[in-house]
Amino acid sequence: MKIGFNRASGCLAAVLGVAIALAWPVLANGFPFVFYDSADYIEGAFTGQVPIFRALPYALFLAPVRLPGGLWLPILIQIGLVALLLGLLARRFKGGWPLFLALGLAAGGLSSASWYAGLLMPDIFAGIAILGAILILTDGESSALARLLLIALTALAAFLHATHLMVLIGLALVGLVLWRLSWIGRRGALTLVGVALIVGLAIPSLHRLAAGEFTLNRGGTIFLLARTVEPGLLAAHLDRVCPQKPYRACALRDRLHGEENDFLWGHGGVFFQDDEPLEIWRKEAAELLGAIVRENPGAAAAVVLKGAGRQFLSFGAGDVFTPMDYHMGHAVERHFPKAMATFRNAGQEQRWKAPLWLDRMGRAAGWASLLLVPLLSIWALRKGERVAALIGFLTLVALAGNALACGGLSSVADRYQARVLWVAVAVATALLIRICRRRPAEPDSRAA
Repeated sequence: MKIGFNRASGCLAAVLGVAIALAWPVLANGFPFVFYDSADYIEGAFTGQVPIFRALPYALFLAPVRLPGGLWLPILIQIGLVALLLGLLARRFKGGWPLFLALGLAAGGLSSASWYAGLLMPDIFAGIAILGAILILTDGESSALARLLLIALTALAAFLHATHLMVLIGLALVGLVLWRLSWIGRRGALTLVGVALIVGLAIPSLHRLAAGEFTLNRGGTIFLLARTVEPGLLAAHLDRVCPQKPYRACALRDRLHGEENDFLWGHGGVFFQDDEPLEIWRKEAAELLGAIVRENPGAAAAVVLKGAGRQFLSFGAGDVFTPMDYHMGHAVERHFPKAMATFRNAGQEQRWKAPLWLDRMGRAAGWASLLLVPLLSIWALRKGERVAALIGFLTLVALAGNALACGGLSSVADRYQARVLWVAVAVATALLIRICRRRPAEPDSRAA
């Protein structure tokens, strides 16, 4: 009875510790963290519609905000899902509640997991999709219930944003290669391929129902065209074609000598031209992008690879904690008028100082994980810990995939890589503890 009580109390203490580590920043803030996009997602939760540059699936995920509990309900769900995935990671490393607690304190207390778990944005699900995919690929011992849970969580996370799906597809392809090399089992590889296929059909199907168009990302061509702004590819092309065909982009040529964000989001930019239907922009963007790639395939590829490289090494809070009253106030006032005073008194709106050291600590933990994960993975492989080494290797592949999907195909921003780096911090912690506690005679299981 004493042992059972100790296990139960230890488990409870671990759950509470992880919950506190993941939730304390948003609780200290006094209101869910919000971003520029959050207002559109909240509006979409009530209307079922979002602008083409937002992810409709996440707006639907926020639908429970209409229930008692309001904006805190999705935050509780996000925190709970992160904790659940960390628990499954601890189990994969053959650890009990002490390892679970260590992972929660590392990912939630030292890295970016707590920032994004408390943010009304789909960003936290990028890491959930990655960790879920890695656990699916390396899973050889879990029960059927645990596998179904992993599949459901991974599918949900990938469904909520197209970039999450892109990384998942990349991991699925890597999984097929590893299966052919006999490094992982067939079940894990084919399961992840199946998840990617289902989600890859689900997102366009949702867009077909909501907007009458079967597409993965309704604003994708515009974002891709914007990647050609900074290196001057779009400006050079327009110099040649505008005299013959006056594209709408020709009127924005004064914006083509800086970053793509001014072209997209600046005053009078593509997404803020009320008199210009975005459907027309989408068609022209596809035409211009195709012409640029055909004319300069090497330069276009270089833009993508350079952006991915910059993104891989760019991570931090960025403008995640910036006051958002101007962007968010109208949505809160319209749908949650009783919460308006709480929103305006939140730490984020009062420019509180905690994010300064949260950002510094998160950057330090991120750099440490980028150094430790490859080193510890090699060490684990040399010690016969094949599954542990695979988890480390797949984590690095996923980080590179996220950098490619965001920095390579969209734009470079600190928060894009920070949203997934907590996975590397958790994996580095698990690898370090696993290696330190490994018994010489302990056999390693292989994914089946």
